Formats: sequence, C-alpha cells, structure tokens
Amino acid sequence: MDKILTVVVPAYNVERYLSETLDSMIRISNLDVLEIIVVDDGSQDGTAQFAQKYAEQYPDTIFIISKKNGGHGSTINVGIQHANGKYFKVIDGDDWVNSEEFDEFIRELLSSDADLVVSRYHEVNTNTKEHKAIHVFQNPCNIIIPFDQAGDDIFYPMHAFTIKTDILKTYGIVIDENCFYVDMELVLLPIPYINTVLFVNQYVYMYRIAQVGQSISAQGWYKHRNDHLTVLTTLLSFYDKIQKDSRIPSFHKHYIYKRLVQSVAARFTIGLKFEFEQAVAYALEIKSFDIWLKDTYPCFYKAIAKRGFVRFFRKLGYSPGIYGISSVIRKRVKFY
Repeated sequence: MDKILTVVVPAYNVERYLSETLDSMIRISNLDVLEIIVVDDGSQDGTAQFAQKYAEQYPDTIFIISKKNGGHGSTINVGIQHANGKYFKVIDGDDWVNSEEFDEFIRELLSSDADLVVSRYHEVNTNTKEHKAIHVFQNPCNIIIPFDQAGDDIFYPMHAFTIKTDILKTYGIVIDENCFYVDMELVLLPIPYINTVLFVNQYVYMYRIAQVGQSISAQGWYKHRNDHLTVLTTLLSFYDKIQKDSRIPSFHKHYIYKRLVQSVAARFTIGLKFEFEQAVAYALEIKSFDIWLKDTYPCFYKAIAKRGFVRFFRKLGYSPGIYGISSVIRKRVKFY
C-alpha cells in the first residue's frame, strides 16, 4: 500500500526518549499507510540499536538510517531523500505525538490533496508536566483554501507543519547542516511553491520544552547564537533571490518578508535573555550585525527601525552597558 505520510525522526542521543516517540506513532489503526524514518545522527548512546529493534519488529513501517553527525538539518535532508510518503513531517526523537489525534490526522491526510496541512500541537513542560495547547490558527478547519487566502499573520511552526513530499523533492529544498534553528528553513524555503493549505483541528505534536541545554533556553541561545545568524543569512539570501523571480506570487514573497522582519528584529532582543556579561559582549555583535544589515539588506534595516527596542538601542549608539542593564531588568520591562 502507498504511504500517505513519512515521519522523519531526527535522533541524536535520544535512547531514553525513543520508545515514547515511536510507541506513540505505531498505535494508529492503519500502519500500512505510515512510514517512519529514524535518522540516527551519529549518536553516542544506544539510539541506533534501540531503533533497529523497532525496525525489525515493524519492517514495513519503521526504517533506520545511521550517519555521521551533521546536525538537525542533515537529518531532515536525509529524510527528504528517502521519503516515500505523499506527505512529509518531522517529529524530533525526544518528542512524541498524541496517538488518538495522530490517527485522526492521518485519516484527514488520506482524503486531502492540499500542498500544506497545518495542525495544532501541545507544549509539554518537562519540569511541571503542564500541557499548553498551541492553537496556531483561527481559520476554518477541513476546507482546502488557496494559500494566499489563509492570511499573512500566521506563523507555521515545524510542529504544525506537514507538506507534500513532492514539493521538497521537486524544488530541491536543502536545509543548512551542523546548525541549530534550521526549522525556520524547513517552514519557509518551500513557501513559494505552496498553492493550497488545509487547516485541521487535531493537536498532533507533543513538543517537550524546558529541558536543560535546550536550544531555545537562554544559555542555548547564547551558545548557538551564531547558528541563528547562519540561518537568518540563508533566509535573507533566499528572499533576495525569490524577490527577483516573477513566477512567485507576490503574496508568498510578502509572507516570507514578514516572517523575516520578525526574525531580524529578534536578533536584537535574544541577548536580553543572557547574563549581564554575556549581554554586554553580545551588544558589540549586534552593532556589527546592524551595520552589515544596513549595507546588505537595507529594506530589512528600515523595516525594523520602528521596533521599540531596536529604535532605543540604535539611538544609544549600541551601548554595551545599556544593553547589559536592559538584560538585567528584562523581567520587569518588556520592549516592543
């Protein structure tokens, strides 16, 4: 039977989580339509051996590919190359799905021909076990609509994002490797080629947050801040390229532009999460970034000029001391 969905599971040292991840997916009523590709990214624990046991138990559904460590993007790239499903989704090896919602979601896919399918998801706090529902959208569900009628204010995070595999393959979507934060590339690089979208009501993805060392933590951001710049540079270059392509609809260009304005502005504020000394040093990096932005992508330099903290920081001449103090009082003052 043809596969309706390929789930790629990026897996690096996730032996202790992988059982929950895979068990949550194989509980569906029709395994024949599901393909799960576990991409072992050079794990140093028993991830590969653990996944192999599942592959042997479910030989028509679960497959494992072991490779040299290359980062999250490399696992997605390998997944795209080997995917056979009509649709493509990424579920990280330390996350899982709501089995009942996932089963319903696959039934939706079986009757869909939309280019993009957007679902809801939950954030699950590792420490408190609290589940927070992330609704993602307010659009009507279960109706395929043109992408340009979905609105330009919706951000489609990786956890909500399921796309036709053919789009990724046909247009040669390749994600940066050896780099964090590449989920932004996964959800933005295919946008020019999406014509239709389907919103579904299922809360499929269970996203684990508040883990020690997680890339979205304050220290994770500080450690991998250059990766954020790498991804941002890739996407700005991509936008510059498509902006000149008359075949790409103006709405799609505008959608990507709005997402990038948000990401460029975020470059200024992520340092407010850092410790004082780190924030002081980061202020000099922001100054260099802003000079580069003005020279290379002036439209984005101008677009963020009215953002509260950007305007404030520029007027003060990128003062490291002020930036450091701002990081200290961040919990009491919110900049826009």
